Amino acid sequence: MEEIGILKVHSDMVSKLPQGAILQGSSNRTHNEIWTIGETVLCMQSSPELNKTYIKELIINKLYDEGKLDDNQKN
Repeated sequence: MEEIGILKVHSDMVSKLPQGAILQGSSNRTHNEIWTIGETVLCMQSSPELNKTYIKELIINKLYDEGKLDDNQKN
């Protein structure tokens, strides 16, 4: 099976698959990483819509909001 890289920015996870679900992929941190139910449901524990730039901005803004970065460091 091919290995892919995905981004995650939260700690929520599905610890037990729902009835009828089939595990499609796991990671070092999350066993139930990708799973399906039939041909109509695809679930991923990651956030495939997020890219590295967006996540970087989330981190910078969080640090700024917590007072760990000043205006010069943020920009």
